[in-house]
Amino acid sequence: HDVSEAHDNVTGEFEIENRSITGHAKPSHLVHPGSEDLFVHFFDERLTGVQARHMLSFLQDGGWIDDKTDELQMDLVTYNSELDLFAQMSIFFDWQTSGSIKWDYALNTLHLSPYVGSFGKFRLGLEIIVLCMYCINVSMELYDVITTVASGNALDYFLDPFNILDWTHFTWIGLTIGYWSRYYQLTQRMQVKSAYNILQEPSSTMRPFLTNPGEELEFLIFLDDIKELSATLKFYTVNAGISSVLFVFRQLKGLDFQERMGLVTRTIGAAASELWHFFVLFGLVFVGYSCVGTILFGHQNEMMSTIERSSVTLIILLLNFDTTKFYAGFMHASEVYAVHLYVWSFVLILFFILLNIFLAILVDAYAEVKNATNDAAGLATELYNVVKH
Repeated sequence: HDVSEAHDNVTGEFEIENRSITGHAKPSHLVHPGSEDLFVHFFDERLTGVQARHMLSFLQDGGWIDDKTDELQMDLVTYNSELDLFAQMSIFFDWQTSGSIKWDYALNTLHLSPYVGSFGKFRLGLEIIVLCMYCINVSMELYDVITTVASGNALDYFLDPFNILDWTHFTWIGLTIGYWSRYYQLTQRMQVKSAYNILQEPSSTMRPFLTNPGEELEFLIFLDDIKELSATLKFYTVNAGISSVLFVFRQLKGLDFQERMGLVTRTIGAAASELWHFFVLFGLVFVGYSCVGTILFGHQNEMMSTIERSSVTLIILLLNFDTTKFYAGFMHASEVYAVHLYVWSFVLILFFILLNIFLAILVDAYAEVKNATNDAAGLATELYNVVKH
């Protein structure tokens, strides 16, 4: 509104026909893409505690935050100069129809200079070694594919579980390298200012949220870049973790050359058929209990509100029978006899019967493999013989 309106109108109200349409809108090139329909307010680093509380009261008194609010998101970016570490945090508040406010948060940390310093150079060296080993490993496996196809045994190669494991691992390593390359490219193109003075007058009591459009746009772009970096780094760490697990499985395959060291893979191979049928049976029973749990307790207990949450809760119940986590909620959500029938039948069938059958299958297969390798030399003996000769 024009300042003159406030002086001329003693009631403090603005007539519709007196509202200024031009003169207060941002230039279109300074509007952040994606934020056109959002009510964005800023608390920049120059504010004191008193000023920040005044601005929060301004939002509440002005009706920006009230019982009709649907959703509120707070974004915060900090920087630790000693560790050269950025932290990006988002806090979400969701007003429920029941009157409560659910909240959640997402926190990510990231380096913009991963190869700076002695540790960074050491990391770069290790990454180059890993990349070279990866290329050599893929080349060797491609050679195996070519020779196998040339010999007419392509189907046997591609149906071998260990070969499937190899190529799955190669794929995940490739994704990991791709995400890290993307992350490094993003860090190199980022432009970071020492300060973003978004508010025009932080000490203003009348228009505390008035912003400098240029500074506002620069900060929102910076925030978008930080969020994209955080998402890329998260995908990188997830793929790196999966790659590491697959690498462990491949090591078990690699140790199969030695009879004693290959006990694990040979035991699983000997029990594969029985394990397949067991997991089908276990899955049917487990999904059935998840559905029943959702029906019995889902209307009151959040942990059982969906089949997915029920499944997670039952897995925790199976591994850690902690009654403080579920018993009171179950008792209030259904009849006492239904709770006892559900819980104790679940424990009896899945824990005492099915899990013990699972162990029996593995023990039986292990005993069979162990008997077949009793006369085999151990790894230490074979190493000694190699060194001796």
